[in-house]
Amino acid sequence: MTSLPGILGLLIDLAVVLFGFGLIIFVHELGHFLAARWAGIRTLAFAIGFGPALISYRRGLGFRRGST
Repeated sequence: MTSLPGILGLLIDLAVVLFGFGLIIFVHELGHFLAARWAGIRTLAFAIGFGPALISYRRGLGFRRGST
């Protein structure tokens, strides 16, 4: 694959790295959530983010922006 020259190539590379880290974090945190459910721990919501939740899911409400 041919790499793009200059700043455009750098920005694309940075976007790919950020997307990759985000995907790894999502799968990791989903593993925590599913393991807790499997162990019988009551879990009301799945959310990702430090501080206020960016995106969350709650049964009956679905996916929402922010906290449920």
